[in-house]
Amino acid sequence: MSAKRIFATVIGLLILGAAGLSSPGQAPRQYLLFIDMTQNDLAGVGMSKTAALFFLDSEVGAEDQVALLTYSDIRGLKVREELTTDHERVRKTVKGLAEIMGPAGDEFDWTATHRTHNYLEEIVGFAEGLEAVPGTKNIVYFTSGFPVGAYQNDWRFRELYDEMVQKFKDARAPVFIINALGHRADILTIDERADFLLRKVADGSGGLYFRDITLYKTIAQEIGKAAGF
Repeated sequence: MSAKRIFATVIGLLILGAAGLSSPGQAPRQYLLFIDMTQNDLAGVGMSKTAALFFLDSEVGAEDQVALLTYSDIRGLKVREELTTDHERVRKTVKGLAEIMGPAGDEFDWTATHRTHNYLEEIVGFAEGLEAVPGTKNIVYFTSGFPVGAYQNDWRFRELYDEMVQKFKDARAPVFIINALGHRADILTIDERADFLLRKVADGSGGLYFRDITLYKTIAQEIGKAAGF
């Protein structure tokens, strides 16, 4: 399936989910839970699931619409659950996530670079398509991100990354990023850390950046407050 068809399918599912949920009066909040399975590891995905489940249980109101998306090298961007008020269904899907598809290696070779560019191209297309989904779309994004060195050393990466930030902003889609590596990132060098780039997406889109996923209970409260009416 081509990238354009993938984007159309993803956005179409979200619009379809939202279409049947509108009600008179104040529009419900929309949360798109996004678990990255490529820029992540086994422990990070596990903590992402724990944090997502806590957020669903503690901060999502009965009328709020929730969608679940994942990204993996094999399947790319995938809608696991379209926007819905059936939070228990979303919860079961989060608990059942078992696909762990991380990077094939650590070297910044052509293959890894090509894969990274594909990732960003899909997210850029997704963010652009979100403009068609009415209302504010709160993206709760669980990832370990990319090292700042990739932004400094690869002009195409830098171009795509900046475009992604702008598209989220244009689509009224604040990104609340939770670093799934958490305090484990302390052992990395400055060039290997993702804080700068993750904060760049959060700040540029109107969201927030949280460095340590182990603080997920406090993080959930802060996101809920920021996304309040």
